[in-house]
Amino acid sequence: MRSRPSLRKNRRGYTLTEVILAASMLTAVLAATVGVLIMTGRMTLSTRLRAEAGQQATNAMQNMVLDVREAAEVQTPASYQLRIYYPVVAANGYYDKTRVDRTTYIEYIRADSTGTLSATGAYIYRRTQAGTGRRLCSDVTNFTATVLTTTTARVSLDVTKTSGARSSTVNLDQKVVFLRNHNI
Repeated sequence: MRSRPSLRKNRRGYTLTEVILAASMLTAVLAATVGVLIMTGRMTLSTRLRAEAGQQATNAMQNMVLDVREAAEVQTPASYQLRIYYPVVAANGYYDKTRVDRTTYIEYIRADSTGTLSATGAYIYRRTQAGTGRRLCSDVTNFTATVLTTTTARVSLDVTKTSGARSSTVNLDQKVVFLRNHNI
């Protein structure tokens, strides 16, 4: 008597249906993985752009605020130009807050890449009355300064970082009080 052949021995491979089903499942898993990786890359890029724009804008704004707070007088010759005059330095080395030193000043300007004043420039420069200055910020899309009262000014700064089709903008707006300790 012959023994009945085992089902395992007779089976030589996978059926076409099984192969197609496995390939379809693998394709779906790979497509989902690629989608997640692409989304992660986009989120990382957006986060990086926002962080870079925020760092530059914050650094520039912090410089302006610190200088304005010590000012005796603030002027805005143009809406994209902030000029800061300090009190006269007395013989003892301290500020004489009753007098303004108009011979020296610090200026924040919106400028082109060479540091030339420009309403559409993409840079913020900090310079002195001698014209020497340094670049504080790039990728500027807006910079406005307004003197509100004899002791307050408003500074607004927008920085937009772009990479390919992605961009991120940081908007900072600060009202600054100067002559804080001024007693005339």
